Amino acid sequence: MDIKIFLQSVCIAIGLACINPLSLQGQTTESSIVAKTDSISVDKLEEFMNDNPQAIEIKILSEGTMAYLCANDSDLFVRLSVGHPMLFMRMLMQGLTIHIDPTGAKKKKFAFVFPSARDVQQKMNSTSSSIIKDSKERPNVGPLVEEMNKIAASFIIDGKEKPIELTRSLIELDTENEQLNFYALIPKTEMMKEKKLVSDWSIGLYLDSPIGVLEGPRKGNMGAGPTQVGTRERDSKGDDKEIEKLMKKKINVWAKFSIEEANSVNL
Repeated sequence: MDIKIFLQSVCIAIGLACINPLSLQGQTTESSIVAKTDSISVDKLEEFMNDNPQAIEIKILSEGTMAYLCANDSDLFVRLSVGHPMLFMRMLMQGLTIHIDPTGAKKKKFAFVFPSARDVQQKMNSTSSSIIKDSKERPNVGPLVEEMNKIAASFIIDGKEKPIELTRSLIELDTENEQLNFYALIPKTEMMKEKKLVSDWSIGLYLDSPIGVLEGPRKGNMGAGPTQVGTRERDSKGDDKEIEKLMKKKINVWAKFSIEEANSVNL
């Protein structure tokens, strides 16, 4: 079975992967990031989060998509939270790229690339039929996320990949808040070598043009309670139209954040 067909089958099951959510919205949290698998620890991310429980937040790309950032002397932490299932299923399918430009422009010199469903296609082809069969009402997308988390993200500088630890990235399906989270612990020391550093850095999200249309469930069909009605329902329909437009084109969107604020938020 082609992985795209598999994903289109399982996208109705956004709420099934039971991974604990991590709150990073400028508040102290006692939660810790769960292990990627039973045998792989996430000590890099967990250690950073224990030492840096707060973050600044910025809205990016669309309503319901937020970036949370904090930093220390050596690393920049980014958590991207995506609330619309159509959008985050596309990110899972294609593999999300996060760019950081310490000059405040929109240069793509520094890229943090998450693995995609295509990277685990062969593995999932052998298990997708049983996954769908084992869950008659809603297929479990959890195994897909688990397999993707076994592949280290790539840190790329000027087109050249710099090896980083597996435990510097994590993809998490947060069923409680109905969102997908991408965690990245990016080596800040490399970016600080830029000659034209500024205080307001840029963060960019990149997805190449889609091949075909990947649909996801509407917010009211995620199995997390009754559909909202009235004004919220109308707003949701408007959001869906905007997301549908995003689904059909290449995404290259940027926002600015204060690296000084990110550095000091936990001091």
